[in-house]
Amino acid sequence: MYFNITNVDSRVDFTAVSCFVSNGNGESLWFEPESLNVYPMLAEIPPTNSYPNKKGPASRYPITIHVFGQPTNLNNVIVTLLGLSHARSSDLEVLLVGPSGKAVILMSHVGGASGVNGATSVFKQDSPAIPAPQSFPIPPHETSTYLPSNYGQVVLPQFGNDPPPPGNFYISDLSGFRGDNPNGNWKLYIYDDATGASGSLSGSWYINFDF
Repeated sequence: MYFNITNVDSRVDFTAVSCFVSNGNGESLWFEPESLNVYPMLAEIPPTNSYPNKKGPASRYPITIHVFGQPTNLNNVIVTLLGLSHARSSDLEVLLVGPSGKAVILMSHVGGASGVNGATSVFKQDSPAIPAPQSFPIPPHETSTYLPSNYGQVVLPQFGNDPPPPGNFYISDLSGFRGDNPNGNWKLYIYDDATGASGSLSGSWYINFDF
């Protein structure tokens, strides 16, 4: 027997959950608590079905986090990409869109012709963040903290039934979200804008705030 549990926060892991089931007579049956294990869904950049072109949006486009129950006096936003790999990182365009519709390029044409492997990339607007490297590799299997870094902006396209990410309201950096209400959908768009290389985001992403 299988049950689908929806509206579970993406970072609620190893939590005890219980289930009540009612039959046609209105009788309830209780299932004892079980462990809830949450695993990130791989995002291919671009999807394997795009071969041999190897160009286009990630297989999850956008990757969405629904934020709720937070204060409304937002101060800082910190974004973390987990397990980023790509044979040529300069192909990647990564865009963050907040609930208000404001958008900022987190990285564009970073790392030159080098690849990146299993990196954790943290984007924030204050120290110790530095600009991401334009011409040398992102360190593999390490956590690096960067300012949003745009070395060649493009407008990301619409894909499927999703509306296109905003193309005319890019804010200059993450401080542009200051004062916004963080509750709602935060969307991460990842696009591979050149042929010949591919990659993935294996650990998904998360977002932190301070107020």
